[in-house]
Amino acid sequence: MKAGEIDAVIVCGGKPYKSVSTFKDDRFHLVTVDYEKPLQKDYPPASLSAKDYPNLISGEDRVDTIAVPAVLAAYNWAPNTERYRKLSLFVDAFFTKFPTFQNPPFHPKWKEVSLSAPLPDWQRLPVAEQWLKSHNIEAVARTRFDEFLKESPAAAATIKTDADRETLFKQFQAWETERNARAQVESKQK
Repeated sequence: MKAGEIDAVIVCGGKPYKSVSTFKDDRFHLVTVDYEKPLQKDYPPASLSAKDYPNLISGEDRVDTIAVPAVLAAYNWAPNTERYRKLSLFVDAFFTKFPTFQNPPFHPKWKEVSLSAPLPDWQRLPVAEQWLKSHNIEAVARTRFDEFLKESPAAAATIKTDADRETLFKQFQAWETERNARAQVESKQK
């Protein structure tokens, strides 16, 4: 881009993306990605701010964009096999220690990860589903979502299909995660 050989670059990575956050050149800016209907099935909305990219966004300005979800997938090995046993050990260790990843020195993006987020048309690994149920994680998230829908008739009115409900639930989880992260930062500043 600096040499004028290309007009734009698409960056896919957790914000703040280091090479973008350190990029400084007044000739360039971040471009809005409108949250059009075709994108809504697969991508949640997102926004970027000066906090994320102070060299490219000024003051209170925001750049609307989309987020690209990531998923940790594993082969569903048959129970009573060595590979299934190893997956079970991994799930228990990763899920149990997961809150550690949401604090420094780990990337801030970990704060937005939801272990219980639904993935339409995919089946959760049974051992992971059991861990979540035994720790009441899915139930808590769904309960808060149901309360949100009761208090937000406008949001509830947008739900026409199960896919709409799952899309809104993913957006709710992202919003709740961001809200919780802001609350943690504010409590540390006091």
